Amino acid sequence: MRRAIINKAMRCIDEVYPGMDVVNAPYFPVGKFLDEAGLRIIKAAPLHALGRGLSFKNTTEGDGPPPRNKVSLTDNGDGSGRIMLPPMFCRLISLRMEGWQRPVTEAIRVDNPLYAKQFNPLTRGGVVKPVAVLTQGDKALDFFSVPQGKPMKIAELRVFIYYGVRNNYPSKLADAAAWQLAALILGTMEDTKAAETAQQRAIEMVRLLD
Repeated sequence: MRRAIINKAMRCIDEVYPGMDVVNAPYFPVGKFLDEAGLRIIKAAPLHALGRGLSFKNTTEGDGPPPRNKVSLTDNGDGSGRIMLPPMFCRLISLRMEGWQRPVTEAIRVDNPLYAKQFNPLTRGGVVKPVAVLTQGDKALDFFSVPQGKPMKIAELRVFIYYGVRNNYPSKLADAAAWQLAALILGTMEDTKAAETAQQRAIEMVRLLD
């Protein structure tokens, strides 16, 4: 997959910057920018383009280090809690706690005004519109509104883990990643117009996935 995206990127560069000699590609900082390009596209892409991601269940605090397919969960005792996300977490695909009627597919951040409301049981999200918040530098996921009488248990947690562009990189995103990589390379050439053109093509490729 890495080689395929790099080859696509070279063709993209040739399209917007025909004067560049692609035989000099080994001298471009391709490896340095490839994983960054792939990450930018992963973060911008619609969830359905990421596939199902990886599924995790929960252990409880004090059980020791969680196995590979499990994450540590802390119960705050008031219907809220915290999930420690797995290493290399990139995006939340779905979180549903026991008792919720629908999942959270987009976690908010602490600078969102909705975050402060979650500490009041009267204003926090409920089982129909639950809220989850990325905290601790995206290493943890705080959740709210597990109803009384329900176990503090994950019904479904699916996340996208990103180790860089590897063979499991979503094939639907390959073209967008190639244009993003081209934009990063062209940016080092100080050709602002060509870099902006490639960046816009990357954005267009992502929009076509909606």
